Amino acid sequence: MAQVYYASLPIGLPANDQLDPRRIRDWVETMRRPVERRAEPNSISVGTQLVRPVRDYLQSRMVVFPIRQGEFTVWIDPAGYSVAWSANGGQDDFAPPDFQYELDVAASTVNGERYLRYL
Repeated sequence: MAQVYYASLPIGLPANDQLDPRRIRDWVETMRRPVERRAEPNSISVGTQLVRPVRDYLQSRMVVFPIRQGEFTVWIDPAGYSVAWSANGGQDDFAPPDFQYELDVAASTVNGERYLRYL
């Protein structure tokens, strides 16, 4: 890679200019291929079936984690208890791992938001 860089420089360019970080950065940028990013959602909402009746839940909202089991996703609380489940609908990326999820008990819905989406 270094040989390609030095071959691209004008003949007689002073050594300090050859090693100028800005020049190297600009050259690297010209060598990169543009990356196509697919549009990914920053949030999702999934209808669920609660494991127990709504009145049995002490909290109206709780953090949950998805565990995929075949055609279903089981939603567990931080203690590892199943609190809800949902059908995957044939989607492989039904519950993306880079999301954080919260169960809205009254609505029987899991809402997900991309974790650290601004990075």
